[in-house]
Amino acid sequence: MKTRILPLILLLLGLTGCMSSQQLRDRRISNAWSEFSTYSPDIQDKIRQGEVDVGFTQPMVRMALGGPDRTYSRKTGAGLSTIWTYLGWTPSSRYEYGMVPTWYRGDRGRYWSHYETVGVSVDNSREYERIRIEFRNGTVQAVESLQP
Repeated sequence: MKTRILPLILLLLGLTGCMSSQQLRDRRISNAWSEFSTYSPDIQDKIRQGEVDVGFTQPMVRMALGGPDRTYSRKTGAGLSTIWTYLGWTPSSRYEYGMVPTWYRGDRGRYWSHYETVGVSVDNSREYERIRIEFRNGTVQAVESLQP
């Protein structure tokens, strides 16, 4: 019995890990349908497309983009505001070389080393802020997005 359940659990975990951003957005909308259905058709369309506009509330932004990756507080002469940021990642890779000692044992039982050049592929990703959203009193005051 246990052997049948484990593959099913792994399959379900794998399928949820492969959801697109649109599928995740649709799930967030369906989870908050009672609130979403009260919005105007224009706002509903923007949320469905993953867009955010000035005047949106925090729940609207959560439906459109999900929870923020980072949250900041900003104090200015106009008052205190909250900033949500959403990150993106840029993959990068490079090939590096290094010298590695290789130990040998000779015919007479003595050890000696020889250095060999070894190449290694190093994969990294760099994060960047895709979108910054500034809230004041719970509504969006400004939206900054990275230019393509």
